[in-house]
Amino acid sequence: MGEKSLQETLKSFEEIEKTIQEISSKAMDVASASEEQAASVQEVTASIGEVATYIKNTSGEAVSATQAAEQASVAVDQIANVMVNLNNIADAVAGEVKKFLV
Repeated sequence: MGEKSLQETLKSFEEIEKTIQEISSKAMDVASASEEQAASVQEVTASIGEVATYIKNTSGEAVSATQAAEQASVAVDQIANVMVNLNNIADAVAGEVKKFLV
């Protein structure tokens, strides 16, 4: 009877050891998966940073483009005024030339 109890105890200890090894293995799997998740989070964070930089640069370029468009609009208005003045001068010269025609 003592030998049988000893064998059952040894068998129980072997089962406990096996369960501990399984738990340890699963804990290592969880740790590995956590490391992979952490790496993925770092990659996503870096990507978000890059997108933020692109947005900032694009915003700056849009402001520059708007300023250039405004300057071009002012230049077009100035050219239109010069053309009106040239037309007025041409009309005045044409009127004066008509005075000399016989």
